[in-house]
Amino acid sequence: MKEKDLGELMVLLQRGDITTKEFLLQSFYHDDYVGWLSERNEMPTEDNADLFFEETEASFESSLLYNKLLLLATRRNL
Repeated sequence: MKEKDLGELMVLLQRGDITTKEFLLQSFYHDDYVGWLSERNEMPTEDNADLFFEETEASFESSLLYNKLLLLATRRNL
């Protein structure tokens, strides 16, 4: 699956144009999310997408990359 631009996906997610599950499956998180699902013998759902995103976001938020991407996404909305 071809990854979409993370900044674009973040904007779509924040606006509610895509779900958390769609965000994960279309971003660089795809492989990690699918692997996480496989370990749990689960199919993608909104509930487990939210759980995965919350667990992953905690470590991602602390990175400088997250702050830079959030700033870029915010500027695109202005």
